[in-house]
Amino acid sequence: MRSTIALVSALILVGAGCSDEDSTDSPDLPNATNPPAPTAGEPPSPQATTAPPATDPPAVTSGQTATTPPAEPVLGPFEITTEDGLTLEASRFGTGSQFIILAHMRPADMSSWFAFAGLLAGEGYSAISFNFRGYGNSDGAGFAVDVDVAAAVDAAFALGATEVFVIGASMGGSGSVVAASRRNVAGVVTMSAPAEFLGADAVGAASAVTAPMLLISAADDAPYAADAERIRASAAGSAEVTILSGRRHGTDLFQQHSEDLTTLILDFLASA
Repeated sequence: MRSTIALVSALILVGAGCSDEDSTDSPDLPNATNPPAPTAGEPPSPQATTAPPATDPPAVTSGQTATTPPAEPVLGPFEITTEDGLTLEASRFGTGSQFIILAHMRPADMSSWFAFAGLLAGEGYSAISFNFRGYGNSDGAGFAVDVDVAAAVDAAFALGATEVFVIGASMGGSGSVVAASRRNVAGVVTMSAPAEFLGADAVGAASAVTAPMLLISAADDAPYAADAERIRASAAGSAEVTILSGRRHGTDLFQQHSEDLTTLILDFLASA
């Protein structure tokens, strides 16, 4: 397992191509599908309730460059249908009966998880990475991150999953916590999840989440470290907060902490 982690770490770091000091991380910045967001380091506004119609997909994929293509899906693309009738594009990696749902941040898309999804497949899991509504070839516009994550969980069970974990970056983390309050999941991992994202109230939902949770953030990525503590304090089940050094956000945490972060997540999945 350690050699696999080291290989994926090297791929992610090559794709990142920058140090923490020269990073221009901006948590959940908008792409053409989303409403304006605050400047780098500020939380997304929970007061906003609408978004303009989707136009173009994200131009930048977190943690990757044009010269570093993502890993190819092991089993290839498929579609997920949401409870409000939208079709989301997704890719499945691996053939294991334990499924891991991977929910992206913005302005990234599902490909920001592909390298890690390939690693999970190598560890014997099935991983599903999907595009939220309005991203890539997914239908719709605006945000309903909890509804989209819940649809991915339902799709995993329809594919024969014996148990399902959800892992979400930033807005995907908020959506994962809320979805876990409504679905039977085996565990939840968040990376830089806002306490609330556009109607997805992770703090409120955590009081109904009995599955174990691992809440990860960077120390200098305000306010997300504090948000992780708020979610933990509200959790109905066991919840652990891990604060990493630096200010990377969401899946960009892999750029600075790839091996440690991967080990944290794999150990959580194995013990949950």
